Amino acid sequence: MGEERARRRSATGLGLLSIVLWATTVSVARSAAMRLGLFPAGALVFGTSGALLVIATCCRLRTVRWAGELSREHLVRCGPLFVLYVCLLYAALALARSDRDAVVAGLANYIWPTMALLFAVMLLRLRPRVGLLGGGVFLALAGIALAACDRVGGVTSVLEAVRTSPGAIAVGLLAGTSWGLYSALASRYRQRLPAGAIGIYLLAAGALLAALASGAWGAAVWTPRALAEVGYLAVVPTAIAYVAWDVAMRDGNVPLLGSAANLTPVLATATAGLYLGVPLAGTLLAGASLVAAGAALSHAAFRGATARG
Repeated sequence: MGEERARRRSATGLGLLSIVLWATTVSVARSAAMRLGLFPAGALVFGTSGALLVIATCCRLRTVRWAGELSREHLVRCGPLFVLYVCLLYAALALARSDRDAVVAGLANYIWPTMALLFAVMLLRLRPRVGLLGGGVFLALAGIALAACDRVGGVTSVLEAVRTSPGAIAVGLLAGTSWGLYSALASRYRQRLPAGAIGIYLLAAGALLAALASGAWGAAVWTPRALAEVGYLAVVPTAIAYVAWDVAMRDGNVPLLGSAANLTPVLATATAGLYLGVPLAGTLLAGASLVAAGAALSHAAFRGATARG
């Protein structure tokens, strides 16, 4: 029992680490995409990250036959969702007609923590307190919306983005839904070798983004900073964070992590402001407070929750 609790706490800690690392993605990825192009940068990041994980798994196990030991259910049910999520997210950004619309489309993706909680209720057959969960979800989404307003200049700008790029925002919502479903399924269908499986998924996603980038490589501006940003993105918020998240979904506290993940867009906004030299507004702090309150309520809704018979 003690070992099980320790493993659960360790896995939950890895999930929280993933949330913090993902918060650094937006600012660095945006900077890299400005130099290399959206799809070329994505292809490099995911392809490099996947290759590193596959090589690391081969070196750790000292064999290339580990692929036969992967959970087939995880490969079949989770793998396509992982690749779909990446492609939908990049498609949403590509469909946006302006930088403002791209920001809103990217923030639409952050519906995924809410979807992860809802899918966890359905697939893991948990029985949360509905009133607390509903209130928590509402506060968290309100805080995310407030953060979005801070990023793009107010409610009017958000509504204008919805009007001018409805397709981009709809695809962003689909991306968030697919990642929420992936997270719940990764908890149900456990993967023995998450680094190897995630490496394969990343390689597949990188290959698809490379195909979409076929006509854009010539416009890429190769600079030391761009390459450093690709390296950072490939290792830290991709290889490390995605593997840590899969372990967290397998062994950690899924409701707590789904609730805490609502803080990701607020942390990402704050990180982007610091990295890009943009001053942080008071509305961001208000949004962070709402998200934190929503996360606390959502977590409380699952405290003591049991599986339905």
